Amino acid sequence: MTDQPGTALTVLTQLRVQARAASDALDGLTRAADALEAVIQGGLKGPFKGVFNALSNDLTRPTVRSKIDADSELEDFIRTRVMTMTFGEVTAPVADHFPPERRVTLSSIQP
Repeated sequence: MTDQPGTALTVLTQLRVQARAASDALDGLTRAADALEAVIQGGLKGPFKGVFNALSNDLTRPTVRSKIDADSELEDFIRTRVMTMTFGEVTAPVADHFPPERRVTLSSIQP
């Protein structure tokens, strides 16, 4: 049992080494976060603002989903028929199968 103090000191030394490594890693993460924050804040005022303004409205503004996109059953119903029927012909089965609030017009079906 005379080697226990030596073992304890070895373990303590290893713990200190690991604590220093963890501290260094945390410092590095903090510096990286600070640098990223500076880039984001500077970029929104500078170069990124131009890129953001160049994006189309579809990418920068929320869009309202169409009635077909919002109703998966309606979408599947239309998809199964649109390959074998004209767009105008699809509206009749939709009207027969769905209640008025879920029906769509020809302009909604056409791409």
